[in-house]
Amino acid sequence: MNKFLKNIVIHIFILNLAFGILFILNNQNSICFEKNIQLLNNKSGNTLSQPYLAAYLNPDDTDFILFENNNGPFYDESMKNFYDLEQCFSVASGVGVNVVVIDTPVDYRHEIFSQENYNSLTTDNCYRLPCDYENDEPGNVMDISEFDPYTGDFEDNFVNELYIDSVPNDEFKPKYLYHGTAVAGVVKQIAPWVNIISIGVEVTEGQLLTKAHTKALEWLYQKMQNNELEVDIISISSYGDTGDDEIDNPFRLAVENILDSTEDVLFTFAGPDSELDYNFKMSLNKLYASMGDYDGVIGVGWIYDYGIYEGNRHFNSGVNTIGTFEEIDLEIMASGVNIETSMPVKDGKNNLYAETSGTSFATPIVAGAAALLKDFEGLTALDIETRILDLARTPKLYDLNHNDDYYRINYGFGLLDIAASLKVGDFDDDGLTDYDEHYIHGTDRYDDDTDMDTLNDYEEVIIHETDPFKTDTDDDNVGDEYEVVSIGLDPLDNDTDDDGLLDGDELINYADPTDKDSDDDGIEDGPEVNIYQTFPNDPDTDNDGLNDYDEIFDYLTDPTDTDSDNDGINDWEELNLGTDGFITNPNIADTDGDSLSDYAEIHIYETNPTSHDSDGDGLYDENEINIHNTDPTEADSDGDTYNDGDELFANTDPNDPEDYPGSSSSGGGGFGF
Repeated sequence: MNKFLKNIVIHIFILNLAFGILFILNNQNSICFEKNIQLLNNKSGNTLSQPYLAAYLNPDDTDFILFENNNGPFYDESMKNFYDLEQCFSVASGVGVNVVVIDTPVDYRHEIFSQENYNSLTTDNCYRLPCDYENDEPGNVMDISEFDPYTGDFEDNFVNELYIDSVPNDEFKPKYLYHGTAVAGVVKQIAPWVNIISIGVEVTEGQLLTKAHTKALEWLYQKMQNNELEVDIISISSYGDTGDDEIDNPFRLAVENILDSTEDVLFTFAGPDSELDYNFKMSLNKLYASMGDYDGVIGVGWIYDYGIYEGNRHFNSGVNTIGTFEEIDLEIMASGVNIETSMPVKDGKNNLYAETSGTSFATPIVAGAAALLKDFEGLTALDIETRILDLARTPKLYDLNHNDDYYRINYGFGLLDIAASLKVGDFDDDGLTDYDEHYIHGTDRYDDDTDMDTLNDYEEVIIHETDPFKTDTDDDNVGDEYEVVSIGLDPLDNDTDDDGLLDGDELINYADPTDKDSDDDGIEDGPEVNIYQTFPNDPDTDNDGLNDYDEIFDYLTDPTDTDSDNDGINDWEELNLGTDGFITNPNIADTDGDSLSDYAEIHIYETNPTSHDSDGDGLYDENEINIHNTDPTEADSDGDTYNDGDELFANTDPNDPEDYPGSSSSGGGGFGF
């Protein structure tokens, strides 16, 4: 079988392997081993939350109750709400899409098929496939123009008049006939403007059912080849006995012929239900199950929405999937519990409904979803299959003690999400559709804030154009949310004010990331931090009274040191008359080069730091202090009217007023200054 899909039919071959139970008329021998479900809220008082339609299985309650319902087109309000159908219908309704339901006969008289001001099932689209029970062979597909059995009570006509004694198992007579009407009613609720074509197969089990399915598919193929019938979707919600190649191979061939003839074929196979084992092995029905290996074929299970019934299912998983055998991969799950849908006419009433459960009623949900997608974008079957599987909702709870293959088999891609597939769903309410999150942005559609930076994904992607996977898009060490909400920075620019300093570094240094020169000292914040090591928020880093800019560019002093030359005098004091009355060089500790620091001259010796000979006596201040022991501030240290330099030149004692040049004690000559 070649694995590519071709043009016109979406073949939702919902081969249920579980004949969805209707628990009809209080009979406990239900045809598909399905059980009646009570709403969880009626029992434990638990609060329900998506993605689960919470319910629990009550094995003791097998009553099947018919009731009248006048809710309009949405008979199952919980299903409408769960799948956001109102939102889905804003973009698609299934108009113009033809869905073939191969099942027990569908009662076209039911009011559900004329809801939404559109008749989805006309008599022209009702066909019968009677069977020869004695010879175990299906008959030919026929329309109902020659004989319309849809008169009076549905059960009376089909069981009592048509079959009489030819049906071998009497206990199934009053049950299986409801199945097709219920399945078609689910399709109608999901896609209200769809066209339904009913091929009423008048057999419900055994190899004869498989033969009848083959006959119906062969008939459809010929009609399609002859352009006599336009088909988009084929939904089969039952399965027959297999294991005989003479019966199985024609069935496979019928499926393959349709797949090969068009790109628009989508087969959906479901796993079987079992009354005793909720992980019924696919190997027990390899014919229908094995079709899931084809391209364009989806394996469907039903989601059992709340982990209360222990049984053999995964108690803590939150889901019950059908088809856990390793030979077949489950692909999609749909709701299969508490589905309210249509029942055939009884006692003259055409508005009868029942609450049903099972894979039989999960599969038409998938069929309806495919019809909406076909209406919405005219997708091929492969595109529809890919879209549905890609956007399946991941189950919330996993048993984490298994590998990925286990999850793929048991959980598939997850739960059908119709709204997401139609590009209108927004599971996390972040403003981005699930479709866009998955295909365009790659964000987490279950989390409104993928990177948890408190900006939701919509704000990041659409408004701010930040990276929804990074808390700090521009790598400036400031989180996107803080940049946008708290301080108004550009989350896409790591240096908002272009001063050479990252926004984060500006905040660390208490600078203004929106102002190049936070302290208005004439130096941009970047160079202050990265080059000069000054404070970008303080114009006088060393608090010496000099502006950093002036120190760097005018005085060439160190803006980080109040005393650049370490002479003990503040730089500002050196550059201004200040308190000492001198202007010295702040970069040279000994301005006058007399070997005495400016500080020593001013504060110790009270000499002039700008002159090496403060008293003008011809002697360096340093020599007067350290060698001659004269007063560097007095030209005539001993007051003998001769300055110290002259006395030393004359070899007299500058500190002795009695010893001066020409005195009796003068020795003449001289010595160094």
